Amino acid sequence: MERIKRAAPNARVQIVGYPTIGSGPYYCLFHFGPRPADPTFLPPIQDFENKAQWMQVDLAARTGVQFLDMKPSTRNNGMCADANQRMWAGLVDFTGGDGNLPIHMNQRGHEHTANVIARS
Repeated sequence: MERIKRAAPNARVQIVGYPTIGSGPYYCLFHFGPRPADPTFLPPIQDFENKAQWMQVDLAARTGVQFLDMKPSTRNNGMCADANQRMWAGLVDFTGGDGNLPIHMNQRGHEHTANVIARS
């Protein structure tokens, strides 16, 4: 952090949290139509998602940088959302819009995240 401040004294450093991925302990891996095909009960994945969030929060607090929480603005847009709202692709996803990787943000998610960061 000190190297960043020396190189760019006016820089604002943020840690950007993950958007909502699952729907509670459910993750929807298969999308063939407008609604998810399979809400799969995966509480260990929810635990990983929660731990990642709190590790980022803790890191921001320890380093004195801003934490930008993406969870509130994406609460209803994870991989179990309908196709026209989903910001996160499933494993097999024919309806989530443009994206590059399965189980990652789709184009809608990237655009939303960029807009939230720009407004922060």
